[in-house]
Amino acid sequence: MSFPTTFQTHRGLNSRVSNCTHISMKLTPVQIEALPLQCRKEVEQFLIENPVSPAARLRPRLGIDGGTWVALLGSSLQEGKAGFGLTPINALRAFNRDFGRTCQLPGGPTAPERNPELERIRTLLTETDELFALALGQAAIKVERQHGRI
Repeated sequence: MSFPTTFQTHRGLNSRVSNCTHISMKLTPVQIEALPLQCRKEVEQFLIENPVSPAARLRPRLGIDGGTWVALLGSSLQEGKAGFGLTPINALRAFNRDFGRTCQLPGGPTAPERNPELERIRTLLTETDELFALALGQAAIKVERQHGRI
């Protein structure tokens, strides 16, 4: 599946808030690497500053519809996880904040029961957290040994 990467710049609209608020593109989200350079830099900086966040680990695609940005993981809003905001960073923050939440459908299953892919991703994130904690502990022991504290 390919995604459109055609962008148009509209100068002057809320440019103080973000260098990305004046970007117009089709609703179909694109990979972060396909964003315009300045916008991509802002997004990459946010991901670097939040390295263990769901957005940094899973790198959702980003798109905009009107003035609302969407960070989307999955094939659609109905089947995936999404965050919305006035800037790409706000969309990523919303994505991070809401990532672990499930939505209860009236008379139906919760989102992970409907979508085993989200449950698989949640499991991978948990395993990654455990490995990260183990690696940090081992690194701390190594530093302590190097400094003769152990």
